[in-house]
Amino acid sequence: MGPHRLFWKMIWKLKIIPKICIFAWRVGHEILPTNSKIATIQPSLNPACQRCGTETLIHALKDCPTARETLKCGGFDDRLNSWNNRNNFTFRGKEEDASTKWTRALTLSNDFKIHNLSEKPMLPYQPIGRKWIKPPREMMKINVDVAIEEGKMGLGVIIKDEDGFVLGGYGCVKDLTFNSEWAEMMTIEEGVSLAKSLNLKRVQFEFDSSNIVNKINRRDQDIRFLGQRAKAIYKKLRSFEEAVIKWAPRSSNKIADFICNFVLSNNCIWNFDVNYSKEIHDLVILDAINES
Repeated sequence: MGPHRLFWKMIWKLKIIPKICIFAWRVGHEILPTNSKIATIQPSLNPACQRCGTETLIHALKDCPTARETLKCGGFDDRLNSWNNRNNFTFRGKEEDASTKWTRALTLSNDFKIHNLSEKPMLPYQPIGRKWIKPPREMMKINVDVAIEEGKMGLGVIIKDEDGFVLGGYGCVKDLTFNSEWAEMMTIEEGVSLAKSLNLKRVQFEFDSSNIVNKINRRDQDIRFLGQRAKAIYKKLRSFEEAVIKWAPRSSNKIADFICNFVLSNNCIWNFDVNYSKEIHDLVILDAINES
């Protein structure tokens, strides 16, 4: 098994997403499909990095200027996202700045940790179809989401009643002034504002960021600026007759996700009531078919 067998046993026993173990194993055995590695099999392939230099394993993960910027933001913990960014640049012609990659990695890591603390551990993973769930009687459900790209954030809100009928929705684009957590707080505030404008009394907010949901529900445990923002949001929630905020899986948040990505892609404001577009209609029908 080689001199590092104990190390690899520890890696495979870690309660982390399997693809991270596989990525670490490939790095340790120098079998990531870098251009220089592929060139040993296909001599006609140019072994150079598309940005700079010969693309060896060390170059792809550390020496490339783009990889070094990511290391400055997040250290070695973000190597998988750096590799994914390299693949997006190679095959799609797109890449993200270092801070965006690190923010995504940090958010995913925090959500994974919180989920494993608050729920039955998700590993070993068993795929489960998640559905949009109706709110309790006489309550309105408000799903919110945020998308971030190149210093901009798209905020999306959708409101449905207890029967799944859409009461209204809203999307807008704003400058990303701080980090992703601040953006996630802002999208909840947009949901509160829309609910107020419709004069709703009993509301249930759903968001697919367990980190932010827990910050609001445990607002007294965080004394940072973000904790103060969570307290301010909670104060607004208290103005309703009844208000709760819950975590929901991303698959239950498809309409809000569509709205925030649409406004971000089109750099626009989108405000609608019961008269909504075909794209929203199709997603509403899908939720209605799968709802529980």
